[in-house]
Amino acid sequence: TRNMANGVISSLENSIASMAAQEAMQGSLSGMGSGGSSLSTQEYATYKWQFKQVEDQIVMGAQGLFPAYYQIEYNLEQLEANRSLLETSQKMAELRSKLGMATALDVAEASESVISLNNTILSLTNQQNKLKQELCKMLGRDYNENITLGELPELDWTYIVGMNLEKNKVTGSKNNYALSIKQNEVNQIGPGSTTNSQVARNDFENEKQTYYSKLDQQYQTVQEKKAELETETRKLEIEKTKALSIEKKFELGMISKFEYQSQIQNYINQETTVKTAKSTLGDAVNSYRWMLNGL
Repeated sequence: TRNMANGVISSLENSIASMAAQEAMQGSLSGMGSGGSSLSTQEYATYKWQFKQVEDQIVMGAQGLFPAYYQIEYNLEQLEANRSLLETSQKMAELRSKLGMATALDVAEASESVISLNNTILSLTNQQNKLKQELCKMLGRDYNENITLGELPELDWTYIVGMNLEKNKVTGSKNNYALSIKQNEVNQIGPGSTTNSQVARNDFENEKQTYYSKLDQQYQTVQEKKAELETETRKLEIEKTKALSIEKKFELGMISKFEYQSQIQNYINQETTVKTAKSTLGDAVNSYRWMLNGL
């Protein structure tokens, strides 16, 4: 999750830098229109697609912050539950040590587990704050403003189940900015430039095959994430049944609170796994949709 968060931020920063460069270029083009050589219709279309491409990359980058943020949130919830268990384990080790039933090493190891977990929680919290700061800056807010993030949208199962790769290739290739730019380069070549025309057409075909390949890969990613979610959801149902049994035993006084916490932790961990799997699938679907709409 930490690597994903850093990747989203890096991608977002690159997009913003690229957008700044494009805006500078746009200013130059405006000047060219008034005092220099004018742009042809095809050249103008190319620049327009480039600007739109960068704009969409920024929006996509912002959307990518949300699942990264909430995946950290899910991990923090799980770690907080683990911390309660480890702190109880530490107290028990200290008590056993006083009774001569545990060594100083046992106490030290239990204490180190709590310290290590606290460090992990602190690190993830810092990562989450960094993501939130990036989002604040994108919204034109103070970088440290205390904004409230909405919940992640529910998965659109109708869309996911109805995905059709072959039809999407046709639609997506028509909308793709890079392909539109390449096609425009082909159109700009005059009738007498046979060699240049062939090179441009080859570039266009290579770009199209690259797009098809990437779309195919993203489609497969969605299917993999969908299968993973279905598997983890089945596991959650099993853990839920076990948790109900454990809870009943605890209510009847058949197990201690520590035993209850230890055994119920598997259910909590699996809940986090399912939440993360949902978020990952949603992010994969969103990337696929962007690929159909130009990127």
